[in-house]
Amino acid sequence: MITHCIGTKTLRSTLRGCSALLAPATVMALLMAAAPAAAQSSAANAPADESEIIVSASRITASGFDAPTPTTVFGQELIEKQAQPNLFDAVSQLPALQGNSGTAVNNFNTSTGATGLSALNLRGLGTFRTLILLDGQRIVPSNVSNIVDVSLMPQLLVQRVDVVTGGASASFGSDAVAGVVNFITNKRFEGFKANVQAGITTFGDNPGGTVQVAYGGKALDDRLHFSASAEYYYSEGIIPGSAPGGFGINGRPDPFLTSTRNRGGNPPAGLAQLDRLTDGAQSIIRAQNGLITSGPLMGTGFGVGGVPFQFDYGGSGVPNFNGSLTQDGTVDGCIAGTCDTELRGTARGPQSSANPGDPAIDGEIERMVAYGRVSYELTNRLEIFATVNLANVKTNSQPVSGTPYTGLRAQCDNAFLDPSILQRCQEAGITEFRWATWSANNNEYLTVLNDRKMRRFVIGAEGSFDLFGKDWKFDAYYQLGRTSADVTVKNNVLTAAYRAAFDAVRLTPGGPIVCRSEVARAAGCLPFNAFGDVTNSEEAFRWFAPEVGAQNKSKQEQDAAALIINGQPFALPAGDVSVAFGVEWRRESYVQTGDPYGAGFANTPANAEYPDNPVLGRNGANWFAGNFANGDGRYTATDLFFEAGVPVFDSDTIGTLDVNAAVRATKYSTSGWVTTWKLGGTWDTPLDGLRIRAVRSRDIRAPNLSDLFTAPVSLNAGVQDRLSTPIPNNNVQVVERNLGNPLLTPEIGSNLGVGAVYSPTFLPGLRLSFDYYEITLNDAVQNLSNQQIVDACQIENNQTFCGPNNFQLTGVTGSNNPPYVNRRPFNVASLTTRGFDIEGSYQFNLESAGIPGNFVLRALASHVIDFTINPGITGVATSQLAGNNSASQPAPNPNGIASWKWFLQQSYEVGKFTFTATERIVSSGAINPNNVLCVEPNCPVTTNQNQTTNFNFIPGQTLVDVGAIFRLTDNVTLYGNVDNLFNQLAPPFGSPNIYNTIGRRYRVGARFNF
Repeated sequence: MITHCIGTKTLRSTLRGCSALLAPATVMALLMAAAPAAAQSSAANAPADESEIIVSASRITASGFDAPTPTTVFGQELIEKQAQPNLFDAVSQLPALQGNSGTAVNNFNTSTGATGLSALNLRGLGTFRTLILLDGQRIVPSNVSNIVDVSLMPQLLVQRVDVVTGGASASFGSDAVAGVVNFITNKRFEGFKANVQAGITTFGDNPGGTVQVAYGGKALDDRLHFSASAEYYYSEGIIPGSAPGGFGINGRPDPFLTSTRNRGGNPPAGLAQLDRLTDGAQSIIRAQNGLITSGPLMGTGFGVGGVPFQFDYGGSGVPNFNGSLTQDGTVDGCIAGTCDTELRGTARGPQSSANPGDPAIDGEIERMVAYGRVSYELTNRLEIFATVNLANVKTNSQPVSGTPYTGLRAQCDNAFLDPSILQRCQEAGITEFRWATWSANNNEYLTVLNDRKMRRFVIGAEGSFDLFGKDWKFDAYYQLGRTSADVTVKNNVLTAAYRAAFDAVRLTPGGPIVCRSEVARAAGCLPFNAFGDVTNSEEAFRWFAPEVGAQNKSKQEQDAAALIINGQPFALPAGDVSVAFGVEWRRESYVQTGDPYGAGFANTPANAEYPDNPVLGRNGANWFAGNFANGDGRYTATDLFFEAGVPVFDSDTIGTLDVNAAVRATKYSTSGWVTTWKLGGTWDTPLDGLRIRAVRSRDIRAPNLSDLFTAPVSLNAGVQDRLSTPIPNNNVQVVERNLGNPLLTPEIGSNLGVGAVYSPTFLPGLRLSFDYYEITLNDAVQNLSNQQIVDACQIENNQTFCGPNNFQLTGVTGSNNPPYVNRRPFNVASLTTRGFDIEGSYQFNLESAGIPGNFVLRALASHVIDFTINPGITGVATSQLAGNNSASQPAPNPNGIASWKWFLQQSYEVGKFTFTATERIVSSGAINPNNVLCVEPNCPVTTNQNQTTNFNFIPGQTLVDVGAIFRLTDNVTLYGNVDNLFNQLAPPFGSPNIYNTIGRRYRVGARFNF
């Protein structure tokens, strides 16, 4: 179930103060009655009180206390009805969670090690601003960006998930700017249960399944309690996302390669800067098998066997307005706007400048998770406990569609070129030309393998004691957490070696083809034909793409400890005052080591796996992707906190008012002391069933290890050189260098929430709530994009971003002096988001009408009114992200923020059967809300901050899931689900974090409970 709860309360106050998920199935139905979440004991001095529920909106655990911070409780019942492979897939459907990252939507992180992570993101503020807890305790992150993989929770032992949708730093510490997600386990589980599930898509791909088991019991006169669970999960993934030329695989629809073209800095009057292109448009900056991109031979492409042909730019026959794509670069009679799927595929045949194949839709993943807990009551007032979490996640993904190169220089006498090219060069008086390729004739696609292990151990004690005649409760724990990750980027190209291999000549007429460079030949270079659709030997490919690939070995450590004390020291006329106070401490550190080719030979010496190669740069960054540098960093944090709940009045005339206040002082070893606070209240009005609540807080997010100390990570990327001549906006391939900044300070957040809960007695089973939120974040850590850095200098003349410390667009890719952009985070940005959540539920039966069974209607909705980021840098645009449904927007959430998200569910239970229908709805949005939509030829003058466009729409999507549960016996339950019943797929430009990319999926399973 889902309930909307406030603080800790008895069963009676839970029914009064919790509103379960919202409401319509269109707008009319107002949904389900919420029973409270499964109970748990809050102290060790007495048997579990099954009427008490501890909800994560506050550190206060006194019965009857109501915190003002909205909390959605995702119960075990709903988890089972969703029947998802893991908790992430179930919880991430909540509308307040925007831009979550899971296996199907984060396969593009070649060098960050985030592949396979399941990360929750409240309010779209970034996964690193959502605090993840297990039983109220810290969890060692899964990478240096402080992301916790929630799929590693002991799913069968989790009895509910509390989602605190408001600032909670004063209560729970740093990273809780957007809120807290707390996974609560059943500490008194007894018996055995298991879950077995298998699934496959409607296209016959991505098969997968999971096996989960759990066992618990007690001994020694019920003083010893123990439980354990284990899980194995495997999903084959969908690799690649499409076949070369854009054809869909496994019967999937053709991806169409829909795109937009940037017409450059000065489009003709009345025309839009950004031009929406016909499906199947061709790239003009690189081609699948090679394209000459400038000079007198510009437009010469290479087809089967390296035979040259003239690339069709469409329109005037030249790159229109220096855009990056043609309007209709097609052949074989396929005219723009008239191509059907078959013709579109034909058009991508000999000409195809399209990607050789799209990135993986979903990566292969194998997950193994084990969990155990044991507790022992030393006395009736003291219990000690220990837990252990072990997990291993292995992933295999294809994050990019090929190995794209631009700005390459080829000599006219290259031995692999068609003889006509040399003749044309001689006629034009040139000896070399610039060309680009997707290297589609490379033998293998770039693949990222990630092997991540988590080890977490916790010891602690909880109980009670008497002080000054009052009973006090305490909870203390120490966690030792370790995460190690081995990342390997296979089939990865050494850029300089690749250049040497394709620069091939015959040293004597009729002699063998060899690498031109004598140094490269001495190092074993084998010539490689990159011109056209040709086949090369495995040996030639492996010389510049070694079998071992780029490697990164990292280890992250988190030590955390806390002591929390709860009590009710005195009473006021309206009731007892409840307080919680304590101290917390943690130490975070990491170390990583890259291979010699990525990190540099001085940092990681050459070895048998990575022998020295004189062609390569001495300072590293030799790989096309995955240039892992050596690095390390550490910091400590110490917290002192105090929280109080004060009953102000309790009257039949004016109702009941409780005030909640909290303050926390934190010292960071990197930036000193910082203070957070919270002040709020709940008013049970004299009106039947109406409760008003409000909260204001000051929250922080301390810079994480990645922000402070990230090892320099080098990626290959592209930027437009606005000042290039003779044609501006020339695309330049650069080395993107991501650097840390140890001088960063904590981000400061301001959080306002005002809401109401309505549960009238005249309509039992109805629960409704409305909550408005407004979050402002100042001194936010901002990491500008490559293009923003270049534009700040070249267009806005902001000298802060000019010079060699920031970027260089000249030089030779793959050399010791490549084009590059340096990216560092700074405390310069501000962010504001506001919106509201509506939740409700209704439970009823129609027995009076002769219809047996119970109906349960539920819904949640979240509306983002505004999500604005001001980078705080002259010349860099303020961005509006609300309603940006694409995957191309700035941090903190480059994965899309839908304006509206709905989760609707209708259940009918009769006898042994339960039928459930769920609708997951996102509203339509824009490719970029900051752009100005206009109708050509009457478009206004474009600006850098608000570019004009002739197309800026992404349709919404409604996904319908259906499921059925059949209780075969008291111990065995069978179930089946169809997700995305109508097989809806992501529209053009749609973010995979918002839209479904998998298609219809079938799942069946069985649960056993003894």
